[in-house]
Amino acid sequence: MPVVARGAGTGLSGGANAVDGCVVLALDRMDRVLEIDPLERLAVVQPGVVNDDLRAAAAKEGLWYPPDPASSPWSTIGGNVATNAGGLCCVEYVLGLQVVTGTGELVRLGRRTAKGVAGYDLAGLMVGSEGTLGIVTEVTAGC
Repeated sequence: MPVVARGAGTGLSGGANAVDGCVVLALDRMDRVLEIDPLERLAVVQPGVVNDDLRAAAAKEGLWYPPDPASSPWSTIGGNVATNAGGLCCVEYVLGLQVVTGTGELVRLGRRTAKGVAGYDLAGLMVGSEGTLGIVTEVTAGC
């Protein structure tokens, strides 16, 4: 059975549109900023966090969240990750992800550091995959 992840629904490509016989998984209520670490210059957020809300939370800690989609007042981090939206900076600022795979496994991909040169970049592979490889439930992003 197809599963369609849906956040704020601001995307123009129709990637979050329901199809016959699918289950729509609404992620908009997963909207908490879980952590902002000024020392490591990162934020850990749920996929329903609105871009401008993350930018404001980061600013309180003296940080800046640079990805800047035109829809930043209402689009969500999860949607940015799913579609690689947010200007030239999106994929570069995704450090790690928590993802539910098609088999129902919860996996962590990526890292919590600025550099990550060992092994395959599975978090980078997820960015832009539009939910075809799994559903993003947590994002660790550089600030």
